[in-house]
Amino acid sequence: HGEDPFKDSYVRLSALNSNVLHAAQYIYYPQHLMPDPSSAERLRMNTQKMTHTLDMYPTIQSILHGGPYDYLQHADQDCITGIDLASVVIPDDRVAITWNLVSSQIVRKQPAEFWALSTRDSDGKDWSLYHRLSRNRHPKLKQGANNFYVLEYGDCTRDTNPKNLCMMNVNQEHKELFRGAVQWIKHTPLLGEGVGKSKLVKFFAEEVGWKEAGEIAVVTTDDPAPNAMGALPQQLEAVATADDSDLSDERHQAGSKSKGFFSSLVQSFQDAIGTRSVDLSCDDILLFMPNRLAPIASQMNGYLRAAMMATFANKALVVMDAPQELICNVDGYAGPPLGLPNIIKSPEWLTRECAIPCQASHSYVDWNGIRLNMHLNDLSSTPFEHVCMNENGRESRVFPIGGDEIHNFFESNFKEQMLQRPSPSAYEWALRLGATEPQEAELFAQLEGDTMWDYLGALLMRNEEVLHLQSDVAKDVAKLMKSRELDTRLPYDAIDVRRGDAILDRADARNFAINYWDAQQGKPEAKEPHNYIPLIHYLRHYYDRSEEKCIKDDNVVIISTNAPGEVRKEIDALSRRRWVDGDIVSVRPKRCLAFKFVISTPRKRDVSPGKDESCTDRYDDLVADIADFITMQKANTFVGEFHSDWGRLVRTSRLMLNKAAIEEGSHNNPVLLKDMNVAWGYLHPGPPGW
Repeated sequence: HGEDPFKDSYVRLSALNSNVLHAAQYIYYPQHLMPDPSSAERLRMNTQKMTHTLDMYPTIQSILHGGPYDYLQHADQDCITGIDLASVVIPDDRVAITWNLVSSQIVRKQPAEFWALSTRDSDGKDWSLYHRLSRNRHPKLKQGANNFYVLEYGDCTRDTNPKNLCMMNVNQEHKELFRGAVQWIKHTPLLGEGVGKSKLVKFFAEEVGWKEAGEIAVVTTDDPAPNAMGALPQQLEAVATADDSDLSDERHQAGSKSKGFFSSLVQSFQDAIGTRSVDLSCDDILLFMPNRLAPIASQMNGYLRAAMMATFANKALVVMDAPQELICNVDGYAGPPLGLPNIIKSPEWLTRECAIPCQASHSYVDWNGIRLNMHLNDLSSTPFEHVCMNENGRESRVFPIGGDEIHNFFESNFKEQMLQRPSPSAYEWALRLGATEPQEAELFAQLEGDTMWDYLGALLMRNEEVLHLQSDVAKDVAKLMKSRELDTRLPYDAIDVRRGDAILDRADARNFAINYWDAQQGKPEAKEPHNYIPLIHYLRHYYDRSEEKCIKDDNVVIISTNAPGEVRKEIDALSRRRWVDGDIVSVRPKRCLAFKFVISTPRKRDVSPGKDESCTDRYDDLVADIADFITMQKANTFVGEFHSDWGRLVRTSRLMLNKAAIEEGSHNNPVLLKDMNVAWGYLHPGPPGW
């Protein structure tokens, strides 16, 4: 693509200017491959003419076929086409058409329309008539939300000063020039008849006062138009026909081949040569298969990781869980189906409304076997895909990945690419993640490190769409929360306290536990360290605050824990001044410090560990877990740590975009985090889902 490195942002994704449209291309054509010596002369002449991105395709085809390639014979009459640069001499008055239609349709919400006609005047100078339609102005380019401009080339673009825009308002002389450009489009043999009837050409014809009326058709391309070794525009990535009902079957029957994970987008654009009535959205799928035995928090974090990977690679995300009988003991169970897809309702912009691929030929066992063969031997290998045929006759390129390997696979194949800056693709990734304004996507494309991860998390969690509960589960969670004695509509804080051998299994958490207990005992531990950090450590900021200001009112604190009995004993040890009222324990450790605690109820899995859980018990635990999650998510202050799946998930769910900073384009605090205290361990969880 053309780019403008002088405006401190990825201009081409939110507007067009001369530097974006005037992108250089280079061709090396070995003489021994040329059908005759005149090919070299024509190619050399065309380097001084106005060329087009789409010229590359027929030129390459002519090399492959050993002679001229007439793309007009192979394309619909409504398509914008290129020419074979080695067999056709480009006329001096050629017009290049720029239209960003494809890129505006592959994102969740259409960001803007960028249209341009580019041509050359009688003095040999290049100009573009440019129309920008967007929700917002572009301050750096001084472009409005719905305006016309003329873009200048030549000596003007040699000045790289950011204030040099090479842009001016349209005058009568410009209109006269582009009336000729419209006339050329409507009568040139280098374009199909339908192009002259397109809505873009009709629109420009009306603006410059070209009088002849035209029938509306629809053509598509994406991106500006370029020049083959120095001429002009570059942006038409794909074309589509105007009439949705006018399908040519021959153009859509060729079977797709697996082209590798990150090249799938190329195949999608090639398929887009068809009409809009062909559904291409499910051709590329990331099939996430959560660990059926993992806790729900672990599955939800894995789902967030899969969502990041799918949107980054421009794939639909489909979740496939194990059959019910593999998840739990189904005897006598009459409740809602278990499994992540039956708990979380994925948004349409993430799934693209795609079903599980190739159901007639591929069962859960088949997909799980394919997943294991792909990943178990080498988790760091380059991603590749399985190609299968759907019942509708279209192939899907499917990348199956499970909850067990997704972390390592992300680290080895995705993380570095996601962090790469500068990155024009990050803008489009942000749009697929749910950015609704150009400024949101532009800023995301500039952010680095932990700030970028937080921004990504805030986009994912916007309106809680990604973790939206299925209706039956939501009703049961609401019913449980309403039955609890504490009114969560009043201000409260929440603490997540996790204990067990899992803490000692992680090196970073283990080291912190060892250091903590060494400091408390005044000497190194001679035996295996404790597998927990005590509650008093989670409460330290309340004690510190009471030293600064005496507040005698109760601090209402809801504790979610997998060890409620142990936590209750530690609460009792805080002070002799305590009162019990049902599930509520009130404690006053100091004159200026008082608590009102509510502890989560024991889970059935913790009461009888190792027991073969019935579906009823598993569902009851799941509802209680999600109720605790929502309680922590909505708390005034959340206290937790990031060695816990819940701690990471709750933090991500409390992120939100800072609209004021985004509007200013500021890198300082573009993301807001609802009040949180890290109890112990590292201070940032890394990417969402980690």
